[in-house]
Amino acid sequence: VGTASGLTPNAECKPDAVPNSCGVHVHEGSGCENKAAQGNHWYNPSSFDEDPWRSVGYESTDEIGKAVFSRCVKTGYPSSMSVQSKAFIVHEFDGSRAICGKLELYSEKGNARKVAMLSAVCMALLCIAVGYLKLCRKERQERSHDNTTDLELTQDSVKYRDDDPMEKSIEQFRDDQDEPEHEMI
Repeated sequence: VGTASGLTPNAECKPDAVPNSCGVHVHEGSGCENKAAQGNHWYNPSSFDEDPWRSVGYESTDEIGKAVFSRCVKTGYPSSMSVQSKAFIVHEFDGSRAICGKLELYSEKGNARKVAMLSAVCMALLCIAVGYLKLCRKERQERSHDNTTDLELTQDSVKYRDDDPMEKSIEQFRDDQDEPEHEMI
């Protein structure tokens, strides 16, 4: 997925009518100075009857000249063959070459050290979070053992583990409820 800006606003693309209209292509050259340095579309001509890049591009631009594109292209080359250092071209709606850039690996821009540091920091934070969660779980388990109660609830009665006299008074209360206070005549 990519974006390009600075293109003609509100452009309508017509790749079937205009060659390279709104095209987005990898070129075989490694420079952007001129068409000769950029070269032609990068693909293996012996693998295709037709240029596979012909229909690759963006559909239109918005009111400020921004385009969004996304596409996978089979080039006829093995996947191990890199596009590194190749020219990447974004064409205007009329097929002219509007933007050129040289494809580079992200790490070659001096960011390999930053990526490694960011990865290390993320791993450290993850380890801290896991450790914290384990500690919280352990403390919760310890608290659940410390907070045992002397009260045991059952369906028929309330019992206290230490022979509390309340148990007897509750049972006595239930017995009293079963016996009527007055006789019925």
